[in-house]
Amino acid sequence: MDTQEILGLPIALPDGVNYDDYVIGTYLVSYPAVLPVPLVAPLLAVEQSTGTWIAVPGETPEVRCQHVAKVIGVYEMPDYEAMLPPNLQDRQWFVQIAYPEVNIGEQIPMLLTTVVGNISMGGDIKLLDIRLPKKYVNGFKGPKFGIDGVRKLLGVYNRPLLNNMIKPCTGYGLELGAELFRKAALGGCDIVKDDELIADASFNSALGRVKRYMEIEKQVFEETGEHP
Repeated sequence: MDTQEILGLPIALPDGVNYDDYVIGTYLVSYPAVLPVPLVAPLLAVEQSTGTWIAVPGETPEVRCQHVAKVIGVYEMPDYEAMLPPNLQDRQWFVQIAYPEVNIGEQIPMLLTTVVGNISMGGDIKLLDIRLPKKYVNGFKGPKFGIDGVRKLLGVYNRPLLNNMIKPCTGYGLELGAELFRKAALGGCDIVKDDELIADASFNSALGRVKRYMEIEKQVFEETGEHP
């Protein structure tokens, strides 16, 4: 086995990877006692990176060398060092998998797909922790406005902000939402927001709400001199 093939293996010692180049996922795995988790874990790493359930031509040693995920730790809990208790049904393990950061990029959906994608259907597997390399975190610019920016937009500096979330969560039409927006704005709310469950519903589109609510926002400003 040459160096490239070794580097393409889905396993490595904990000090055998550069943590600046990998996202580390830590999992709690509970499998039947007869299942050898130290041998199964590399299959999970391959499934979440370069491979699938069968060999494919494009998964070359060069691809695996750069993009395969690696199991860097498998620790049983509790650790049955000498023998298993009689009638033991399941064994639990902490499994750590290092995913190449280059596979993910500056995308939260790709991060979630990578660390809890297909393997979420692989039995009792729970993601406990994610360690993000500094360069991955630095790829995100943070909030668009931040606390100071929001206060500057609203012109409110010396008191807590008052937020109103339109209810019911979903099921209402545009004009009812617009009236609720108007009442909240006239009542002095600094921020008025939708519930996340309505999103872009067919009966009340996000674009329609933005246009209608901003018309009302201008009316409220003309009446009160304040921007909700």
